Amino acid sequence: SEVWIEGQKVGAVEAIEFRPATTDAATRMAITIEVLEVARPRLRADTRAEFKAGGSFLGAPIVALVGGSAGAPPLEDGD
Repeated sequence: SEVWIEGQKVGAVEAIEFRPATTDAATRMAITIEVLEVARPRLRADTRAEFKAGGSFLGAPIVALVGGSAGAPPLEDGD
């Protein structure tokens, strides 16, 4: 699946992993994504990932990265 920020394709999903059922529901799914170097400064600790429909009704779902305030620390590899 593709990864988008503010309507622009910036990467791809590399892996999806489900954590044990005892894990907090808010962090139960871990998604590994690859993001273009130029888009990485826009990713902050408070950026959220949302699953959305792709470009058409039958299109593959995408991961839309939203939010991310300037005051939040930037994400690093592995976050």
